[in-house]
Amino acid sequence: SFSKVYKGKYKQQECAIKLIFTVDLTVDVINRVAAEAQVLSSLHSINVVDIYGVAVLPPSICILLEICEFGCLSDVLKGRREGDYWVYKPLNLTFVDILYLALGCAR
Repeated sequence: SFSKVYKGKYKQQECAIKLIFTVDLTVDVINRVAAEAQVLSSLHSINVVDIYGVAVLPPSICILLEICEFGCLSDVLKGRREGDYWVYKPLNLTFVDILYLALGCAR
């Protein structure tokens, strides 16, 4: 499957729309997305994005999520360029920093 995240609005509030596109939309794919949505809806923390809803629109599925002000974690850690300038500069992380982040995510 293939997914891409877009910025949109849901009930007059900005949100992230994770669009999952797959040629073979099967019950198994829908169940996996539903399981992800169920996990997200059961977690309530400032460190986890909120989920607003799920829509099945064959051949794709959308998950509506809280938008992250600074983009995805990869953009924050590695930086992101647009054209000739950095939107976010890469962080100079030590191995200890990376290990701390990985353990925090695993927790």
